[in-house]
Amino acid sequence: MTWAWALLPAVAVYVAALRCTARPVLIAVALALLGGVGMAVVYGVTARAAVGGGLVAAGAVALVWSAGRWRRRRRAIRSAAIPRQAVLKLAADTARNRLAAELHDVAAHRLTSIVVSTGAAVHLADPTMAAQAAQQALTAGRIAVAELDRLTTAGPLPDTLAEVDFLVSEFPGVDYRREVGTAPAEVVATVYRVVREALTNATRYASGARIQVRIDGNHDEVTVAVVDGGGCRAEVDGGSTVVDGGGCPVELGGGSGGGSGSSVGLRLGSGWGLAGLRAAVAAVGGTFTAGPEGSGWAVRACLPVSGPSPPRDRGVPLDGVAPALAVATSIGFSLMSDEAPDSFASIVPAASLLLVLGLHAVSLVSRRRAPGRSLALALVAFLLWLGFDSLEWTWAPANDAFLVLWWVELVLVYTAGVARAGWHAPAAVAVIGGAVLASGRGIVGDRVGAAGVLAVMVAGPTFAVWAIGLWVGAVRRRRQAAAACSRAALDRSTADAARAEHQRVSAGLHRSARRHAEAVVQAADAGKLALARVRARAGLVALRRLLMDLRDDPASDDIPPTLAGIPVLARRRQAAHRQIGEPRAVSSVVEVSAYQAAETLVTDGSVITVAHLGSGIELAVSAPTRPDRRLRGMVDAIGGRVTDDRDGTIRVWLPDPAR
Repeated sequence: MTWAWALLPAVAVYVAALRCTARPVLIAVALALLGGVGMAVVYGVTARAAVGGGLVAAGAVALVWSAGRWRRRRRAIRSAAIPRQAVLKLAADTARNRLAAELHDVAAHRLTSIVVSTGAAVHLADPTMAAQAAQQALTAGRIAVAELDRLTTAGPLPDTLAEVDFLVSEFPGVDYRREVGTAPAEVVATVYRVVREALTNATRYASGARIQVRIDGNHDEVTVAVVDGGGCRAEVDGGSTVVDGGGCPVELGGGSGGGSGSSVGLRLGSGWGLAGLRAAVAAVGGTFTAGPEGSGWAVRACLPVSGPSPPRDRGVPLDGVAPALAVATSIGFSLMSDEAPDSFASIVPAASLLLVLGLHAVSLVSRRRAPGRSLALALVAFLLWLGFDSLEWTWAPANDAFLVLWWVELVLVYTAGVARAGWHAPAAVAVIGGAVLASGRGIVGDRVGAAGVLAVMVAGPTFAVWAIGLWVGAVRRRRQAAAACSRAALDRSTADAARAEHQRVSAGLHRSARRHAEAVVQAADAGKLALARVRARAGLVALRRLLMDLRDDPASDDIPPTLAGIPVLARRRQAAHRQIGEPRAVSSVVEVSAYQAAETLVTDGSVITVAHLGSGIELAVSAPTRPDRRLRGMVDAIGGRVTDDRDGTIRVWLPDPAR
């Protein structure tokens, strides 16, 4: 019956380790242990014996807690399944969406400018304007063909601000000034995209109005502002008609081969415009605004030059259970012992004992990262103990301590075996262990011979544990190699799926928008302005249809729980996504946990930053929903943490021991 009552706390701690987060449970256990020590003193147990018993109980709790936490992590790893087909579909969808966004940004503004200029020239029947419109249509058509070819072949993005100058020069009458000489490539690409989309919208919705473009900045940031003074705009079913140079509507119906006679060809409400700009600016750590200003419209972006700085790498959590067990049990049994002399009766013996016990226990902290150095530190602690014995600085014999604490050396030898350490590791333990055991007061005669015999006795179990570690390490490496091969195969399949989707979309692009862009070039080169207008308008119709076909349905498929799925989740929830660091392969449990954390925290208007660090992944979500108990438990199960900054940002740290 006594054993049954003793097992109840152990079962409670084990269950708590399986189901609860670490901090409240550890606080509760510490309070319970302190209460138990206090009750023991109240019922007549000496304070020394009560503290010693409390330390031994704490060591036992640490052992049970470690078993429960290990079980909890294994369950989390087994449940972290990533569906293969969903990953492949996500790769195809991502490639399609990226191409669709580029199509909207690249082809739309070229074809729109052609329709606007040619429509006004044809309507006003001005020969000079017609010649200028024909030349503009020829130039814009050729650029549109070249840019569409770049999209289908994954050509380079703009990387100098001089390309922004050339872009603005295609829009006559724009008041343009650039005060920045150079900027990083990703900033240049974003500036180019903002200016292009803003000028296209200004041409479409405020033609004839004064447009001002400013690119300013310093060594910290680049700012972009595109402001128009407003113009005449006519809405038809959510789209806009073309306006002439005076800002008045121009009817573009009719014409052979130009598609329908309505303004449907000009409506590109595909969702890739301002929302896409906002996401692109947020991806480089900038801010974006767009809205009415005076009688017109203003688009502004502020882009940091240096990019966001990576957060501090918190590292893989250190294993404090084994050191706590070593210190608690050794000191606890020493306090409970009634043998003389008493090691805690004087300052020097007590300090010497605590020093060697502390060194010996600390060796367990970094055993997985540096097993060789950890084992060396543990053996040095016993050599130091021998020196203290010879100086009579400690009254606890080293040979007795070795028998009690030998399990620490066995744990370190096992870890060294897992890491493929050589035979010298168990041999060193055997030699030093034999010497320590032979130093006991009960050994008389030839201590060297006794040390040799005792070393052989220590070597048996030590080499056996080392061999087990070698076997376990080999099994783990085979599993890791198999997982790496599976991941590499999935990556190849993912790349193939993205490539196939890109080729499919490119084929449709060649059959539709690119064919019309080539027809615009031919018509403009032949001086057939009306035909160039019709072909450009037909190209817009084809482009709109293609973009509508490419748009994914947010409710059609579930997003696979992967890091690649987080940007898709952010886009569907109208949130911004940023990435810091070069993406690297992580274990499935970290990848699934990162996605589930994002799924819990991200809401409309949030900004989620995914930082790839040396030892794990950190998610930072601004304007999130509050983390619930389920999220904290999921993160805690793999050794991570959820913290709340003062500015309201929620940070989720997910360590990956596999790294």
